[in-house]
Amino acid sequence: MPVFETPIETVEQQERRAVLYRALRKMSEVNREMILLKDIQGLKQKEIAEMLSLPMGTVKTRAHRARAELARRILQIDPSYGT
Repeated sequence: MPVFETPIETVEQQERRAVLYRALRKMSEVNREMILLKDIQGLKQKEIAEMLSLPMGTVKTRAHRARAELARRILQIDPSYGT
């Protein structure tokens, strides 16, 4: 049986998505690219390394830094995000 969201849940999800995209727009290009490839498109680190012609260590470092920047940007926009 399908589970339907309540109107409040739908609005909350839309608000979270809006904050996410605002934060992405404020990120550095390198970090935004990493978030888009890894977390939004779901590519594996090996695929990203091959696509960007980067060593795996660089991809891992960039992914970590990108997530840290995304978290900072989100909290700048909405300090209550995730609570």
